[in-house]
Amino acid sequence: MTILATLGNAFSGLSANQRAIDVVSNNVANLSNANYARETIALSARSYGGLAGGVKIDAVERQIDLFLERQRLANTAGLSSAKAEADYMAEIETALSAGGEAGRLDATLSDFRAAATAAIASPSDQVLRQNVVLSARRLATRLNQISIKLEALRRQADERLRADSVTIKDLAQRLERLNAEIAARAGDPPGIRNLQDQRDAVVAAMAEIASLSRLDREGRDVAVFIGQGRALVDGRAAKVVAIDRTDGFGALTVGGADVTDDIQSGRISAHAGVRDRIIPAILASLDQLAGQVATIVNSVNNSGVSSTRRSEFSSAVEATDFSAVDLAKHDIVLLNAEGRVLRNLTNEFALPQVTTLAGLKEAFDTILKQDGRRLFNISVDNGLLSISVNPEGPAQGLYFDILSPRDERSFKGLFHLDDVFVGIKGASRTVFSSAGGANSDGKGRLTLSSPGPAQPERMVGQEITLTGGTGQGQRRRVTGYDAVNRQFILDTAWTTVPDATTRFRLDRPDARSISVRTDLIANPERLAHGSYTAADFGRPSPDFKPGAVQAATASSLTVNAAHKTALAAGVLITIISGPGAGQSRRVAGVADSTATLETAWSVTPTAQSRYAIGTFTDLIGTTVGLSGDSRSLEELSKRLEADFDVLLPGRHYSTSLAGLSRDIAAEHTARVSQGEAQRDEAEAVGRELDQRRGAVSGVNLDEEMAQLISLQNAYSASARILSTCDELYKTLIQM
Repeated sequence: MTILATLGNAFSGLSANQRAIDVVSNNVANLSNANYARETIALSARSYGGLAGGVKIDAVERQIDLFLERQRLANTAGLSSAKAEADYMAEIETALSAGGEAGRLDATLSDFRAAATAAIASPSDQVLRQNVVLSARRLATRLNQISIKLEALRRQADERLRADSVTIKDLAQRLERLNAEIAARAGDPPGIRNLQDQRDAVVAAMAEIASLSRLDREGRDVAVFIGQGRALVDGRAAKVVAIDRTDGFGALTVGGADVTDDIQSGRISAHAGVRDRIIPAILASLDQLAGQVATIVNSVNNSGVSSTRRSEFSSAVEATDFSAVDLAKHDIVLLNAEGRVLRNLTNEFALPQVTTLAGLKEAFDTILKQDGRRLFNISVDNGLLSISVNPEGPAQGLYFDILSPRDERSFKGLFHLDDVFVGIKGASRTVFSSAGGANSDGKGRLTLSSPGPAQPERMVGQEITLTGGTGQGQRRRVTGYDAVNRQFILDTAWTTVPDATTRFRLDRPDARSISVRTDLIANPERLAHGSYTAADFGRPSPDFKPGAVQAATASSLTVNAAHKTALAAGVLITIISGPGAGQSRRVAGVADSTATLETAWSVTPTAQSRYAIGTFTDLIGTTVGLSGDSRSLEELSKRLEADFDVLLPGRHYSTSLAGLSRDIAAEHTARVSQGEAQRDEAEAVGRELDQRRGAVSGVNLDEEMAQLISLQNAYSASARILSTCDELYKTLIQM
């Protein structure tokens, strides 16, 4: 080998070793960079004409396992969502159990039930009654607090989703630029490798936000697909990422397509899951609880009589949810200060059946009169009903009440005149575009207009009332929500199918707005004492509708075909109002549609008299609302412990109020445990993947230092050869 050839070999070795030293030094410098992939240099022998020609650098390669990197990306997304969801669960737990064990919802509900039960033994005890009212207010306040905090957390999740959507949009645009820059620097391998490390870091940051898959294409481009395969960055073109509003919250779109539900992991998955599924499910359960508590307590209180005498009743909420009220079945009584019934106006006047508030007002204004003066003042304002004793009328100085038998829906309950809990129902409004009849499974359907009510899934379990137009007066319960077709599924098909002209009222038992009437807090005596049954009133049932009796004589009655089946030997017939009112006679026999009486009437009635089947008493002289009457409290305590139908999105079952409150807590505890398990599993898998990546792509300081020493020795050897050759040349020149 000539001296020149030796010099060439030594110089190539010197250059290769210097480059290798640079690679090792760069590895050591990136020791703490988690996204850095270790580099190695590939060398090969060079020859000329079969003779050794030194060494050449084939490539500097990044040590990376693409399959392993894809696994790490998937686990990164899973761990990120598990951690974010765990943080949310801790915040929800804080909302559900603020104040410790005493502040838990089930404990607050138990306190209310215990207060009602304790008051049964001494219903006139003002302290015990006040405790019932105050515990009811604490329950309402607790429901308010939980609902408000959860709604705030839901908005916070939406804001975080928006922030992360902006971040992933910026990262996608950065990835697009890196792809272009890497392609443009194809002749600068060292610069490309640095950019590739940056690109890997960008993709890893994107994986923390949303589940994605990575595809390395030829030409050094990287494509990223989000969710179920929607292209986010394909080569050097990034799709537009945006947040579109849907029902007040943002939907994540990529290239115009909604991908919110497609993203199964990453922080966005946690944000969307908490915002769209977890919190709405808890709120729906809370609304069911609030609505059932209000329904029970209001129903019981409206069915009774307080020992505080009243000269005025007013609606707590809109009184539009009724189709017909037969006033003759409800006793409108005038009372003195001791609660003694002085007059039963239902028996004195022929009261009609009414189907509208206007009809109700007309009946009070035109029928309940004496000497040309109204007994009551009645007003209707935007669905709110107010009835009071006319201070200038025949009933001035007296009090009144409207008593309903148990087999009838309470008049006061129908118009919310003596509610305990208020703030339950919203205003009448048209929120629907159209309605369909029965669908294939025999249920009714109602199609929402756009945009329709916010959070329609929370309406499951609530009632819809047709308050005007086609089908007015019908009430149906929502048993499900079809999100695809934007339809409420109802418990029963419409009898008369509503149309676009129909007005709808959506009754929303809402945990956020429930409260106790302030006048009840100030005067707990307005909490009902008595809980009356049909026997208390002697209000016969069924009664003959107006026009049922076609003719009357001193010893017989002739009825129309619709009522003749009610007649039989031994049946007692009572005259409720009109000529002969108050008399009762038994039927001796029936021929066709004519009943012959055992004893003639003392005062012969007419066809216009009002009749009923059964015993009759006018309640005159009876004292109602006795302070020692515990029947309302007994009924309240019993119904608070009874099971009821819980209708939630995708879940229908029966439980008690206490059971539902426990379910809310238990289901959240299960979510917390599941989330912690998923987080722990993702962390364990992450540690394993990091170790495996470290073996492939990580920098081992000991190995790198050993390699550096070896390269320095090789570099020194090449330098020594050059030095020796230099000395040989000098010797030759000097010869």
